[in-house]
Amino acid sequence: MDVEIRTIEAQRIASIRTTTTPATIGPALAEILPEVAHALEENSVTPVGPPFARYHAFSEEEVDLEGGIAVAQPFTGAGRVHGGELPAGRVAVFLHTGPYEKLGDTYAAISAWLEQSGESSDAGAWELYIDDPTEVPAEHLRTEIYVPLA
Repeated sequence: MDVEIRTIEAQRIASIRTTTTPATIGPALAEILPEVAHALEENSVTPVGPPFARYHAFSEEEVDLEGGIAVAQPFTGAGRVHGGELPAGRVAVFLHTGPYEKLGDTYAAISAWLEQSGESSDAGAWELYIDDPTEVPAEHLRTEIYVPLA
């Protein structure tokens, strides 16, 4: 698996954070992401990147999930949508190509890479959804996975 190590700046975001289960991540994001986009439109805030999902904690029973969009200017919040940042620092970036249902395979490869490389992560990874699943066939969907490095 190809990996790129980058040092990134903090990125302003608008997002909703919730708790869900691994089986309901897709439906949760299908609710969250349009709500975030609507809040940005209603508040004249400019999005500057694709939607993302960040996993603050992940177990077989529960997922601490944050879904949102990067923004050009600080977002003060509207309803459930809050302003914040994706963190700055060193990250390992992996490209997953294929259906979202296969992301678990990529995360298994990421875990193996972390072990073999001697790198470690102590913060939640996030995914940038490069392609629109309504326009691109599932087997060609690209998802960038950012893993903060300790």
